[in-house]
Amino acid sequence: MYTPEDRYSVAKRPAGGIPHGGHGSQPEPDGRATFGFSRAKQKVLKLGDIAFALKSKEDLGMKKLVLVVLAGLLIMPLAAGCGSKKQQYGGSEVEALKAAFLGDHVYFDFDRYNIRQDAAAVIQAKAAFMTQYPGLRAEIQGHCDERGTEVYNMALGDRRARATYNYITSLGIDGGRLSTVSYGEERPLDPGHNEAAWARNRRAQFVITAE
Repeated sequence: MYTPEDRYSVAKRPAGGIPHGGHGSQPEPDGRATFGFSRAKQKVLKLGDIAFALKSKEDLGMKKLVLVVLAGLLIMPLAAGCGSKKQQYGGSEVEALKAAFLGDHVYFDFDRYNIRQDAAAVIQAKAAFMTQYPGLRAEIQGHCDERGTEVYNMALGDRRARATYNYITSLGIDGGRLSTVSYGEERPLDPGHNEAAWARNRRAQFVITAE
């Protein structure tokens, strides 16, 4: 028989777990089985029991309150999961890949514009990044060291940018996402006047123009 004192009581299940042969369940001190649920999920189950136990007409208000709390506990983990996915998309790993895309350059031998083996690996990594982010667009800039005339180096920088463009499009990247430009010797990475500086300045460089 229902009494007012039963309002906040929870009907306990018999110890021994689920009746149809459940595996690995351990009874709690109050006689309920956890079935491997986390502590948070067990609290949700207990609130469900409370809502189920409130049967009388005068308990409808309390029952609605318990159901609202129960719904909130179920929704919060889903919202937290969505937030973590968003954070992962814009997290440090993506930023590192983007930094490599911008900072790893395609280098060339003196007075050459053929793609070396080490340069091919750099372009392949850039192609993989562009494949992963299809909205990304980039400009390929061709550069030279200071030796040679300005006119010659401008043409050589253009050939280097075009060679890089041809290689990355051969890997499946849509050419419409790319543009090329030559700066010749105008924008050195290294202002030095030695072999090490010149080697750094003979390059094709990627710059993101749209994301």
